[in-house]
Formats: sequence, C-alpha cells, structure tokens
Amino acid sequence: MLPEIALTAQIIRRLQKHFGGNITIYHSKFNNNERVELWNKIRTGEVQIVLGARSSLFLPFKNLGLIIVDEEHDASYKQQEPSPKYNARDAAIFYAAQFGAKVILGSATPSIESYFNAAQNKYALVELNERFGGIKLPAIEIIDTGQVAQKGKVMLSPQLKEAMHTELDKGKQVILFQNRRGYNPYLICGTLVLYRSVTTSCFAYVA
Repeated sequence: MLPEIALTAQIIRRLQKHFGGNITIYHSKFNNNERVELWNKIRTGEVQIVLGARSSLFLPFKNLGLIIVDEEHDASYKQQEPSPKYNARDAAIFYAAQFGAKVILGSATPSIESYFNAAQNKYALVELNERFGGIKLPAIEIIDTGQVAQKGKVMLSPQLKEAMHTELDKGKQVILFQNRRGYNPYLICGTLVLYRSVTTSCFAYVA
C-alpha cells in the first residue's frame, strides 16, 4: 500500500523488473468496469501482487501472505470522508491477522504508535542504517531565525539567500516550502506578550 496515487508509477516500474507482469494497480480513480475486472482477477488468483492506495485493502484476496505499508506514518492512510472512517495501516494489521499473514510497516520517520510498539517488542524492529545505493544524506544546517533581521512578513536568512543564488546562477529552479498547518509560518518578533481578551475569558499569546 502507498499513501498517494501519484507514487504508484515509479514504484510499479521497480517492482516489474523483479516480478514481471504479475503486478496490478488499484486506486479510487478507476471506473466501475476497471474495478470489476480487477476484482475478478484478484478473486481468482490471476493477479498475485497489488500496488494500491488504502482502498486496495478491501479487495477479495484469497491467500494473502504479506502486506507492505509504505510510509506508514502518512496521514493519507486515514479515511475521513466519505464513511466508513478508518486507518488503513491499523486495518492492515488486523486484516493480516485474519489470514495469518505478515505485515511490514516501512518509514524513515515512523509514527509514534508504531515506534512505541516496536520499543515494547510488540513489533519486530529492523533498522536500515544506510541509504539505498550508498547515497549520502544531505547536509543539514540549523539556523536561529531569532537572530535574523526581519523585513516585513518574509524572512530569509543569509544562508538561505546564498544557497538560492547559487542554484539560480546555475540556471536551476528553487522551491521554498512554507509551513501553514498548525504552527507559526514566520516569526514576527522576539518578544512574547500575554494578555487577556476583553470580550472572552480566553488567554492568547501574541508575538
């Protein structure tokens, strides 16, 4: 299982090199005719390996032996709408128990639940201490943005500007990711003030 449909194309090419044509893809973008055709192939055992998103868990497997949940920490495995609401990772563990099958939860940044279960010996833990192909990890530099002079709402550190200019001078492109989900996207000032709202009884922090 994969968290996103967009990941299937690159993974299917890698798997086909090893397993040939015994692999099929399944996700919610298939029309009804395609779903019925694939459903019958899996029910009869014609297809042995299925690569799909969370909905692939409900296909009519007859002799399931292994479920691999890639990027098991990803929130995309949680079905919110429409019902039924479920977490495909947890459902995969329960489903595999019905067949006596094995489950592999793969992640470079495992979820707290999975890592805790491994620490408690509920799950077996296998660590990969080197990257595929011997590729080195990228250099990471931690920058204290509190020491960076702020101009308006956009704050770029000197190191970031230098790195951007280096790539742009090579004729390359740059992508900047800005966090917008649950945390401050930028630092306004270094002073934290606590005040009590006049209209409500709530307390709020204002930067």
